[in-house]
Amino acid sequence: LLRWTLARSLFRDLETVAAAHGCSSTHFFMALLALYFSRVTDGREEIVIGMPVHNRTRADQKRMVGMFTSQIPVATGVDAGITFASAMQGVAAEIKRCYRYQRFPISEINRHFGVGTRASTHLFDVYFSMEKFPADADIPGVRTSISHCDHRHTGSALSVCVADYEQARGLDIRFY
Repeated sequence: LLRWTLARSLFRDLETVAAAHGCSSTHFFMALLALYFSRVTDGREEIVIGMPVHNRTRADQKRMVGMFTSQIPVATGVDAGITFASAMQGVAAEIKRCYRYQRFPISEINRHFGVGTRASTHLFDVYFSMEKFPADADIPGVRTSISHCDHRHTGSALSVCVADYEQARGLDIRFY
């Protein structure tokens, strides 16, 4: 496990760059990972990034208690001459396309691609999770904090988690 803190000011700059191209911080990080791994491995033109989804598409599901989460594979095209802005926009378009299949069980996707066989051990080249939700609880007389708990069983060689929980602190980035 490797941990790194990204300064809040730098993250805001990153969000500004992403927004200038019609993208989000999630698109920024996923494009960054795809371009990096394409260039340091064998120059592959496609990197598959696993991404968690809430899998609550209807209003009644959003009000229900329970676990609906799943994962989607996001195949990210990264040819040699692509600009970073184009890579972010490509990631954004691919995520949007993949969302319509979020209810398809990951076990069926694995079976279709032969994951778990000798030919293929991982569906994802890298797994990415952007956890952005406010956890700044103000309870008089009580100090609160939030901790990331991971089971480390994502089925990929590398998992990257960006945790944005408290506006007063930097973002916690974990590589495992």
